[in-house]
Amino acid sequence: MSLLSVKTFRPHEGKDEETLQLVRDARQEMLRVDPNRTVRIFHVPEGEHAGEVSIMIEYADLDAFKRIRAKEQADPGWQAIGERANGPDRPAETLSYDQMVEVE
Repeated sequence: MSLLSVKTFRPHEGKDEETLQLVRDARQEMLRVDPNRTVRIFHVPEGEHAGEVSIMIEYADLDAFKRIRAKEQADPGWQAIGERANGPDRPAETLSYDQMVEVE
């Protein structure tokens, strides 16, 4: 069964475009490291969660998730994205990071 990994961000004030660019760059790095997954980006345009940005990555299964994540953790390009996303000058706060396994 497939695994869906979802990370959601809330941009800091005035950092909407910078947040979207960071997530786009993350998608590019993810697919460079291993293209055997689907990576999609979503933005909430209005309502209670307006402005939030999510990146959703679908893997074939839990084993593929573990294998690909290990490759990312050893990759300097991916590490640079992590520094941008988690460093002191990050453009957004991480609201959630979840993995979901398909059951049906």
